[in-house]
Amino acid sequence: MSRPTKKGRVSEPRHIRIYHRITGSRAWQAASGNAIKLLIAVMRLNNGENNGSLFMSVQTGAAETGLSTKTVTKAFAELEDLGFLASTERGHFARKGGPATRWRLTWVAWPGHCGPTNDWEKWTPKKPSCNKLRRENFPAAVVDSTTLPEIAGVTVVNSTTTKPAKPQSAVVASVVDSATEIILPSGDALQQQCELLRNETRRWLIATATRQKDLAGLIGISESRLSRFLDATANRTLPPSQFDRLASIIRDHAKKSAAA
Repeated sequence: MSRPTKKGRVSEPRHIRIYHRITGSRAWQAASGNAIKLLIAVMRLNNGENNGSLFMSVQTGAAETGLSTKTVTKAFAELEDLGFLASTERGHFARKGGPATRWRLTWVAWPGHCGPTNDWEKWTPKKPSCNKLRRENFPAAVVDSTTLPEIAGVTVVNSTTTKPAKPQSAVVASVVDSATEIILPSGDALQQQCELLRNETRRWLIATATRQKDLAGLIGISESRLSRFLDATANRTLPPSQFDRLASIIRDHAKKSAAA
């Protein structure tokens, strides 16, 4: 509970503060949940005067967050890359018990050195992810060929065997009992399909006054994942099953609008 001080001011319990401009930035949206969890742990060390001397080792970070040391190591690298953290003195881990790395929060002044550098504002996505697809990013999805969205570039191949095809420039989504094989184009073709669905989805949200949160629930994904897909600068894609659900919603709406 807050209590009045001797000067009549109301004191507050210790807390951390994250500005809206930070949580609304592209760097924040690109950060993983583990990275945010670690960032909050580092922020708890700041007392208003010691920024630049926030000691946090990998082991301490793991103890504070409940994450593994390997995950914490990756999270520290991610926070530096995104511009939320900057090291002022690297720790030495060659011997046990060596000093931990000193960190500073880039949106807070570094006493005796510099003001806020806000490195996170300068972060931009490195390369579009649509052009660098990995097979594991597309889990198997059972899709009925009769409800496949009518989107150019999506190929449906009927066969009598479940032996997967090996196309050179496509990603095989699934082979179902009816031997319907769904192949999504890769590279530039897939990037074009992502952009097409992205634009149609934005128009659909405006036309139907639907919240992104509600649409994400219909697709079966998180709102943050849908937001990243709709952000053209992030250039993210979706697994075939979720791509298909989203395209089906947009296509059905277009048909109903045309019929009306």
